[in-house]
Amino acid sequence: MNATSLFFQQFINGFSLGSIYALIALGYTMVYGIVTLINFAHGDIMMIGAYAGYFVLCAFGASVPSFALAFFAAMLFADFWEYLSSAWRIVRFGMRRVLIR
Repeated sequence: MNATSLFFQQFINGFSLGSIYALIALGYTMVYGIVTLINFAHGDIMMIGAYAGYFVLCAFGASVPSFALAFFAAMLFADFWEYLSSAWRIVRFGMRRVLIR
């Protein structure tokens, strides 16, 4: 692989990763603009799902069915954790919301 093709491949890789970052930032901006409430619970939910998937993979080994099971276990566990999260409970049942302007 010569230097020119390596440069263009890395340029495409960087552009695609930057596009993903831009979409995530746009999503956060839209949510903040509509709700006017900053939500810091996303990192917590992602880590809980990652740990659930990791433990399923450790328990069942690294095979194709266990990867699918780990994916669905991570999704279900993260959704369950989000539903029971105290941050959502406070917002849903009417504690005073602080608006940031």
